[in-house]
Amino acid sequence: MALVGSIARALGEEPEVLLRSFRDHASYLRLNYYPLCDDPSPADTPTGEQRGHLGISHHSDAGAVTILLQDGQPGLQVERNGQWHDISASRGAILVNIGDVVQVWSNDRYEAPVHRVLASQERLRYSAPFFLNPSFEASYAPLASVTRDASPR
Repeated sequence: MALVGSIARALGEEPEVLLRSFRDHASYLRLNYYPLCDDPSPADTPTGEQRGHLGISHHSDAGAVTILLQDGQPGLQVERNGQWHDISASRGAILVNIGDVVQVWSNDRYEAPVHRVLASQERLRYSAPFFLNPSFEASYAPLASVTRDASPR
């Protein structure tokens, strides 16, 4: 919740403006297991072109913030400017990712990154993402502080 408060402050709002959306939050932890794959997609497979299999297809996270713990095995990629980039999978490191909700609240100032997970013929992979989601009743619209400017950044 401290991170959500910091996001609010960075967007020019008091923390409570966003924190009230998390009083009855819909957050959850997911434990992912990626088994060995006989036909994995190559790391340079473009978006939309299916060659082989992915661990998880490209997507952005729907919630507000995702906190990811990885097992040290590579496989996570993020898309930037039409290219896929490998993300370090240092064992014990925590990756923080914003989701679609923060992108809306920030009026696109903060973009939810599109990412995917590669499959592997050689290594099993585990990850534990915690999805911090507002309550189901939360409002998703750009904050007043970011709509005062005429255009998103």
